[in-house]
Amino acid sequence: MRARSVSARRGMDMTRFAQGLRTAGVDLRFWMSYATVAVVDDETGRPDFTNPNAIVVTPSGAEVDVVLEPSGQPMTARWGWGGGRVTGHCPLEPGDQVILGFPDGDASMVPQVLAAVSGASAPLPVGDDGKPVFQNDRLLVHARGVPVDVRTDGGARVLLDADGGAQLMNGSGAVRIDPDGTVRLHGAGASEQYVKGTTFLDALTKVVAPGPPLGPDTGLLGAFTALAAAAVGPLAAFQPGFQTAVLALTQFNAKLTTFLSDDVLGE
Repeated sequence: MRARSVSARRGMDMTRFAQGLRTAGVDLRFWMSYATVAVVDDETGRPDFTNPNAIVVTPSGAEVDVVLEPSGQPMTARWGWGGGRVTGHCPLEPGDQVILGFPDGDASMVPQVLAAVSGASAPLPVGDDGKPVFQNDRLLVHARGVPVDVRTDGGARVLLDADGGAQLMNGSGAVRIDPDGTVRLHGAGASEQYVKGTTFLDALTKVVAPGPPLGPDTGLLGAFTALAAAAVGPLAAFQPGFQTAVLALTQFNAKLTTFLSDDVLGE
């Protein structure tokens, strides 16, 4: 019989934990600050809230020049989340207000842009009704004036263009939806027109259909059936050909509905 184990675990005492780490010069707090994206002129010391060089993107990451508020102190921060396997970035512009985080509360550490702040100069997106698109009812990814690009290093890519178009791509093919609603298979250069299956089938059925012999609604099958019946006497030599045509059209007519896909639909 095994002895019942006794747990000596107890909840962490944060006061004792902080006292154990506390040493001279160590600040255990995490500092945050408002800042504005801007480049500070070396000669005048004045911030330029329009200079696009405030954002620099290199293989090692995105760096943003900012000015702290309200101190006006300039510094460079990192921007973006994730790492080498999965990464996410959204564009910043000069003049955007952001929130910076300082690891260990140390201003000498490179701060991280935690979020861009919406406000009068950067309002939330609104719909045609003038109300904010985000109503606390969904996960919303919204881009204003820039595309949304999702991709993998295997070549798969989803691109939502700023003009309203959309593309689904991989290394060998693409599906594109133009802003006017035109769907293009295999890329933006696609120009071949595709058949409307149901409409084409309806028209083809009327062409092939038996119908009343030699009437206004007579199809090819009805016409060849009538010709085969009329091929007697001097025309008897044509009867095998007419009968062969009737047989072929009968088989074709039976398979008409099998040409259409039940899985791929269009309009």
